[in-house]
Amino acid sequence: MPTQTSRARRELLLTVFPPDLLPPAPAVVLQVYAAAGSPDCDPSQLAALLATDPALCVGVLRVANSCVYSLPRSVASVSRAVQVLGRRTVRALTLALSAPGPRGPDARGYWLASVGGAIIARELAVLRRAPAPDEDMAAALLRDLGSELLRGAFPVRWAKHPQRQGHRLLFDPCGAENETFGANHADVGAALLARWGLPPEVVEPVRYHHHPNQAPAGPLRERAELLWLSDRLIHLDTMADYPELISELLEAAERWYALTPSAMAAFLDGVVPKIEAFAAAINVGDVHCPNLAATLSLTLTDRLSGTRTASR
Repeated sequence: MPTQTSRARRELLLTVFPPDLLPPAPAVVLQVYAAAGSPDCDPSQLAALLATDPALCVGVLRVANSCVYSLPRSVASVSRAVQVLGRRTVRALTLALSAPGPRGPDARGYWLASVGGAIIARELAVLRRAPAPDEDMAAALLRDLGSELLRGAFPVRWAKHPQRQGHRLLFDPCGAENETFGANHADVGAALLARWGLPPEVVEPVRYHHHPNQAPAGPLRERAELLWLSDRLIHLDTMADYPELISELLEAAERWYALTPSAMAAFLDGVVPKIEAFAAAINVGDVHCPNLAATLSLTLTDRLSGTRTASR
């Protein structure tokens, strides 16, 4: 479970990690985030800030012109992107594009989970007509940032962690990490984001994304629930052999988003192209998303078959 005391949260990073292992705050991104948060924000000011980071400019344009947004006309400049997408969306995109993480062939699993969970979170938020789906996406993309910090700080223990903890990683990942490392990725990631100066609406859902019922009631809990569900959905193939996890997922999807199993399958069928397009746009390598709808349908068929067999 997430660390409970505020003092422990403040001291967590310095206790567990040497300062030189902590990624620095992305300066331009935080400037954009602060400026875009003001209701008096001038779009030209945002464009000027973005122009100081060419890689960020390219990323914003690639995402804006991807099927994630399906704009009627291509966007050729950052200033135009700010006008078309709006300051809140651009703010969320810059935060998402700044997400640190591993690179290379071995990083595909990490980026599939991160990018896939982020796009699923965004599309679920759109489905529910949430006020800030792109901010939901950014929070989801950052939710596992702490995993990379743990891996970098404890490479030997990290390599042995899956074998040591086994199936517990699916049922209680934070508890397993607390046992192995003395900290868990949710607390660690939230502590780093807070250190960067990001607001509670980003930090707290990341902290509670494996235990959303512990988040403060209201918008923070709703976003934590969204991150929990999107994380479960992108890991469907891993959970398929555990009926209790599938049942928990389906019950939450119907309770929070009024998604029946058949509606969920249709939803997943539509998000896969967006996951792959977003991964390509932010240049994290070749991310191939499995057919999540087929995995869900097969899992449901197997459950129904098992129910029928048991009733005979």
